[in-house]
Amino acid sequence: MKKKIVIICNDFPPYNSIGAERPASWCRHVDSEKFEVHVFCRKWKEKLTAPEDYFVNPQNKDQIKVYGKALVHYCNFKPNLRDRIILRKSASPLLKLIQKSLTFFYYIFPYFIRRLDSTRDILYEARAFLEQNPDVFMIIATGEPFIVFRYAYLLHKETGIPWAADYRDGWSCNSAVPHMNIIQKILLLGVLRRLEKKMVRSASLVITVTPALKKQLEEFLGKKVEVVYNGFEELEFLGFVPRLNEKSETFIIGYLGSLYPFQPLEDFVRFFENCTRAQKIPAQKVVFRFIGGKAFSERIKKAFKNTSFGLEILPRIPRQEALIEASSSHVLLFLANGTLDGSAAKLYEYIALKRPIFIFREDRGTVKEILEAVQTGFMFSDENTSCQFWTQLFQAWKNGQQEAFMTRPVNYGSFSRENQAKKFYEYILEYGRS
Repeated sequence: MKKKIVIICNDFPPYNSIGAERPASWCRHVDSEKFEVHVFCRKWKEKLTAPEDYFVNPQNKDQIKVYGKALVHYCNFKPNLRDRIILRKSASPLLKLIQKSLTFFYYIFPYFIRRLDSTRDILYEARAFLEQNPDVFMIIATGEPFIVFRYAYLLHKETGIPWAADYRDGWSCNSAVPHMNIIQKILLLGVLRRLEKKMVRSASLVITVTPALKKQLEEFLGKKVEVVYNGFEELEFLGFVPRLNEKSETFIIGYLGSLYPFQPLEDFVRFFENCTRAQKIPAQKVVFRFIGGKAFSERIKKAFKNTSFGLEILPRIPRQEALIEASSSHVLLFLANGTLDGSAAKLYEYIALKRPIFIFREDRGTVKEILEAVQTGFMFSDENTSCQFWTQLFQAWKNGQQEAFMTRPVNYGSFSRENQAKKFYEYILEYGRS
């Protein structure tokens, strides 16, 4: 008999994010002869072209759709007062102040007052499903916002069905915590940290994405944590045709996806500007392309304000288009955190694109482990050595040596989504209902 699995999440296609891709890959690569997978997530617009689209509840009537080998139950999203202010797109300073204040309010109170929770229909729909299907083998909550952990915890208490907590990022041990303001730290570390420990200690299985985060969580929770890497979708790259322009008039440095506060963009720009000045690399011949960077355009523009480099900031675009844009870069930039280990999620796709990768700053955690495993990428060590990397590649571009921009990573298939999904389901069988 097939084992029924319930996955609870916020992000899921058509929303394009690393957080959405993780549970989506479990739906594509499930053994449908062994498992019957049901996903409960919020509704999304079919095309998300602006940041405001995140706060809209689509009017489409199709509640249940097939995705991969799973059934996805799309649940209504109820925009709260802050969301409605954002949708007004008002430039009023007063409304912006109210919006900022409400962000703090909605950061914590939905855990205690359900009517304030915009995604509460996920809990209601999943509960109704479990009432009709008491034989569910396991409930899995994955990703942010961590209110989904509370849903799984409550359903576990009500039904006795074991649940799994999947951390794509840390919650109270998140890399962004040192960069939060004092109010956020008080709310997170003073209140939600206690709630996190209480809930997650009741989980039968805890999963995360890197060995470093595994270590942090084990110390915090006092229980064993398993690792399932994010990985990359191998099928997306099998027939992928890189579109590097052999006659490109500019040397393109690409950056794919989100830009977080703890990523050292400004430090990299200072280093790179010093490097090009010292090596007499003409700045006007270099273009930085931020794919999906529109939401971070204010910070990006500020970082490059006093430079002569070209700058392209593209909006969030469909996944395949984003990969094509990334493949047209000569070098891919990865901004690592030198002191805290990140999830390194986009690194897997960078490797699969087979472009030279520059890691800034030095990262001796998961990033280093992955790069050594596939034998590719260059990690910042000191300014002189790192500058030589850029000088050599710029000279190769100038001389038309296109082979310099095609790398040959080894054994990178072990990080494929398919192989990581196999590990995921092995853990489900090991820790699920006895």
